[in-house]
Amino acid sequence: MSSPRATRALLLLLLGLICLVGCTSGQPPGAAPRTGPTASAPSAAAARPQAKLRPPVGDIGDEFTLLVDGASCPSGAGLTVVWDTLGPIARIDRVIEPGTTYLTVIAAPKDAYGSHPVGIRCGDDEAELASTRYQLTNAPTVTVYPSSALPGDDVIISVSGFSCANDVNFPARVHASIAGTGRDDHAPTIPGDIKPGRHQVFASCIWPVRNPPQVTGAFWVPGITRLSPDGGSGGTAVLITGAGFDCARVDIDLEGTPLGTAEVPPDRARTGAFSTRVTIPADTRRGRYLIGASCPGAVRPTVPFIVDNTFVPPSYAAAQDDRNARSERNVRVALGAGALLLLVLTVAALLARRAARRRSRRPGLEIRPDLGEPRVQGREAEERP
Repeated sequence: MSSPRATRALLLLLLGLICLVGCTSGQPPGAAPRTGPTASAPSAAAARPQAKLRPPVGDIGDEFTLLVDGASCPSGAGLTVVWDTLGPIARIDRVIEPGTTYLTVIAAPKDAYGSHPVGIRCGDDEAELASTRYQLTNAPTVTVYPSSALPGDDVIISVSGFSCANDVNFPARVHASIAGTGRDDHAPTIPGDIKPGRHQVFASCIWPVRNPPQVTGAFWVPGITRLSPDGGSGGTAVLITGAGFDCARVDIDLEGTPLGTAEVPPDRARTGAFSTRVTIPADTRRGRYLIGASCPGAVRPTVPFIVDNTFVPPSYAAAQDDRNARSERNVRVALGAGALLLLVLTVAALLARRAARRRSRRPGLEIRPDLGEPRVQGREAEERP
C-alpha cells in the first residue's frame, strides 16, 4: 500500500502535464481545434499556362489564332512565339486580360510538312511557359512530265512544296533522281535498258537531309513484253503481253489497223500488265510489220511481226478442196473411160485377128498381106485358061 505523500506527488505531476499541454495549444484540454482567420491553409500550386491553336492544321501561309491562357511574365516582357525549326516567329501584342490571357494571329511559316511544336516564352527567356503543335499539310510533291515515256525519251522531274535550308556548303536545292540510277538530274533521259512497268523518282533536300524527308513520285514505261508467235501468215492468232500501261484498256494495232483491245485487270493496276490474243488480218501481204499497244493519247511501244505467206481463209480452203475432189473424180472417170476404151480396142483387135486366122485355114486359099489378087494353086490353076 502506497503512502499518501507518494499519491499526492503523482497527482500533482499529472496535473502539471495536463496544464502544460493546454497552455501550449491555447485551448482547454479536449476542446476542438480552433478555426478562423488565424488558421493557416496550404496555398494552391500555380496552374501551368495553356496554349491553343485554332485551327491546328493548315498550309504554308494560312493564318491561325494562338490563345495563351494563364501566362504571366515580368513587367515589360511580352510573350514570344517560337517555331521548332525556325526559332522566334512572332510576339503576342494583343492582351485580353493583362497578366493572364493573350491572343494573336500568325501566318504559318514556310517549312516542311508534318507536325511542328509551337512554344511560348517570356521575351527572350529560354524557359518555355507553354507549348502546342501545328500540322503543316503542304506535302512536297514530285511529278514527272510526261507521265508515260519510252526508253531514250527525255522527261522533266518537277518538285514543289520543298523547304530546304541554306548553308554555306550546301545550297538550298532538291536532289532528284530516277530509282536505280542514282544520278541527280531534273531533266533525265529514260535509260535504254529500263524494263516496262511503273518506276519511282526520288527527291529530297540536299541539306538538311531531314527537312523534308525523301519524297517519291512515279512515271510509266509501257512496253510489249511478249509476242507469240512473232511471225506467221495472215490469219495467225498471236498472244500479246505487256506492262507499264497506266489505263484500264489498251489499244492493239498493226501499223495503225486496229486489232482489238486488252483489259488491264484491277489487281495488276500497279504494274499496268495485260495479256490478250489478236488475229492478223487474213489479207495481210508478206512483209515486216509493227504491232503497237498504247493507252489513249499516250506513247505507243511497238514490236515487229513478220508475215511470211498469204493465208487461205477456211471457206476458200473448203471450196478449193471441193474443186480438187471433183478434179480427182474427173481424172478417175477419164482414166476409167480410157481403160475401158483400151479394153474395147484390145478385144476388137483380138477378135479381128482370130477371124483372120480362121480364114487363113481354108484349103486352096492363101491369104497374103498385100492387096493384089490371091494366087490360085493346084487344080484350079490348071483349069484356068
